[in-house]
Amino acid sequence: MDELQAVRDMRPSAPEPGVARLAQGRRDLLAAAAAADGPDHGRSPRWLTGSGRPWRLAIPAAVAASVVAGLLVVTSGDQGATREPQAGTVNVAQVMERAADSVQDHKVTRPRSDQWIYSKSAVRAPHYFEDEGWSRFDGKQYAFRRHGKIVVVDETLPAGDGVEGPKSYEQWYDNIVKLPTDPRKLLARVHSDASFDTLLDTFVDGKNGPPKALDFRRISNILSYGVALPPELNAALYRALALVPGVEVLEQRVDDGAGRSSLAVRYVHRVQGKETADYLFLDPKTYAFRGIGWDATRLGPDPQFDWEVAALAEAAVDKPGETH
Repeated sequence: MDELQAVRDMRPSAPEPGVARLAQGRRDLLAAAAAADGPDHGRSPRWLTGSGRPWRLAIPAAVAASVVAGLLVVTSGDQGATREPQAGTVNVAQVMERAADSVQDHKVTRPRSDQWIYSKSAVRAPHYFEDEGWSRFDGKQYAFRRHGKIVVVDETLPAGDGVEGPKSYEQWYDNIVKLPTDPRKLLARVHSDASFDTLLDTFVDGKNGPPKALDFRRISNILSYGVALPPELNAALYRALALVPGVEVLEQRVDDGAGRSSLAVRYVHRVQGKETADYLFLDPKTYAFRGIGWDATRLGPDPQFDWEVAALAEAAVDKPGETH
């Protein structure tokens, strides 16, 4: 079965991403489907899913297909989003400056190469499930829990496969620490650097929304780095968000993917003539990153999303099985 062709058949008029951009993603989904249907129903290697970010999970094939469908077509009968009732907003520059001031003095220590990053996330795409796992900071191994036991897997690619493996936490760290902390320079760098896209971002290839929507997503992707995100960069990212035209901070709280009442930062844009929005969720007291919600199909006080990911826990630990 060709999952991507099935998605295209749902909406033949949807914009067609470039073949080169779709090739690896298509293969990833097919490989994940094969793994899910095989005798081992546990987690397949992360390189099959094109992951490598904390919340880019080994999503089951059916969920992955639904996420891709949400990116390529407007959901729910192509009704698009409605802005009734309107959601009130507050001054984005003031809120993001408070957020930056709150996080910029945090103490963050770079994990050792042999340490592990523990992460637990909640996903709605649209059905709810939770994912828990451990990844070595240097990317050499990852681990997960199966039937009460911790399973450790070497992060290796088949010889001669030709597929580029996912970035490790360490590679991401080495990349992001080079980013400028001046908000305007940071925004310019993010705007021009596709390395901050996720696998799912590549399916739309920037054609389903304006460039500023991609800026918002890339900043959100970097913020999801989590436990090892340098605090001065975290603060600069919040300030850079306030510079993206169209970014809003909602007056009322919005539940994130885990049902937590959160500060909601969003970017509203038009896809095929319909309004939609991407959301970034922050802790309303500490301004810590909580998660994201993409492609909202209702923009009032109770938005509905094609998919959401919420960060539940993350820590640098010495071995798989540890959570703090």
